[in-house]
Parts: sequence; structure tokens; C-alpha cells
Amino acid sequence: MPKPMQLTPSCVVFEGIDGSGKTTIARTFTTELTRMGKSVFDLPTWSREHGRLPLLAECEGADVIFAAEPTQVWVGAAIRGELVRTNTGYTELTVAEAFSLDRLILYSRLIIPLRARGKIILQDRGVPTSLVYQSLRGVNVQTLTRLPGNALELAHPPDLMLIAHSRTETALNRLRGRSEKKDNAVFEERAFLERANEQYLSPAFRAFWRRRGVTLHYMDTDLPLESMHEHTAELARTLFSSSPLTVRV
Repeated sequence: MPKPMQLTPSCVVFEGIDGSGKTTIARTFTTELTRMGKSVFDLPTWSREHGRLPLLAECEGADVIFAAEPTQVWVGAAIRGELVRTNTGYTELTVAEAFSLDRLILYSRLIIPLRARGKIILQDRGVPTSLVYQSLRGVNVQTLTRLPGNALELAHPPDLMLIAHSRTETALNRLRGRSEKKDNAVFEERAFLERANEQYLSPAFRAFWRRRGVTLHYMDTDLPLESMHEHTAELARTLFSSSPLTVRV
């Protein structure tokens, strides 16, 4: 049953299958927090423009850090541009290790010290994606949790995980309509997306994160875009004004 709880998160991770609308939700959060008077450092955009991750001193002046995994540079760029494309021949463990290394760099260099400085972190994907996606590709969950970057992020879990949930057909239609992201990723196939959707909704997934103190909130992203924006903006205002949040458990 849904229950109200008092929560002002310092770290929110946005999850869901490709095409679920999670990035739309994450970006709406950043827009709404900007309207609330908070300064936002857009890590993906900055990284694309500068070809590297920023130093801590270059972003710690902001109230909010918007991050995304994989990152846009270094290991993250190799993941996006090569490793997750279809028919490249890399083993699933190699892909998982690359995600872990990208995560290790991001968290060691920025996320952990920024959280220690009291910054709000909004993160588009994280280690939950690896535990769902790479496990479905045949890598044992225990192996995944022991990889250094994954273990580091698991030791610093988010306060809140917002999971965008849409029907697989809705997600596929969105993916087909994308013009800016045609990367032929192995994670955008129908059968895979259906299984990933099931994983995100599974009791085992929920239990894994609740044991680590993470609050899960599922959002219906089959809604029209305007409705998604409205509901997300309202949720952001509720969360960061310290009002009660109704959480689906």
C-alpha cells in the first residue's frame, strides 16, 4: 500500500528501461529546482563541451549537480560509442567492468565529495541499471556487486530512486522516434526491454534496495508528455519543500 513519508533527499537516482521517460523526468526535476531558485550544474553538458569531467572546484559552487551514467567522456564515451553497440563482440563481463570503472571515476572524483559538501545530486541512471541490464545479459549479480565501481556506489546509495515505468510498446515507440540518439544499443531490443521492465517491478529488486535504505517511487510514464511534466514538477516541489511524499511500496 502507498504510504506518506517525510523525505528531503540529498541524492535522487532516476531509473527505468530505455525509452521509459526517465531522462525526461530527470530533466524536469532540474528545471523545477532552477525555478525554485537553486543553481544547477549540468555535468553531461559540461563534459561534452570540455571533453572531460570537471574538477571538484569547478562544480561545487552549484546547489544541485545533474549527473548521468554512463558519463560522456573517457570510459563513458567508450561505453556509449562502442561497447554497448550490437555485434561488437565484447563479452558481457567486459561491458560490466567498463560500466564499473566509469562509475568508480565519477563517484570518487565528484559524487561522493559533492554529497559530503551537502549538494543535491540528481542522477540519470546508476548501479541499479547494471544490476538489471548486465544480469539479464548473463553476468551473475554477485559478480556485479563485487566490481569496484559498483561496490563503491552501493556503499553510497541514493536516498530516493524514481523509477519511470511504461509499457514496453510505449518505450519502443519513443526509441523509434528519437533522432538524436541512434546508437544501435543492445539494450533497446523488445525482448530485452520486456525482461528489464519485469526486473524493475520485481519483489527481489525492491527488497535489494530497501535493505540498503533506499526509498522507491514508481512513476507512470505512459502518460502524455505534458501530464508527465506536470506530475514530475509537482513531485519535485513536494520533495524539496519537505512536504510528505506518497511512496508506492
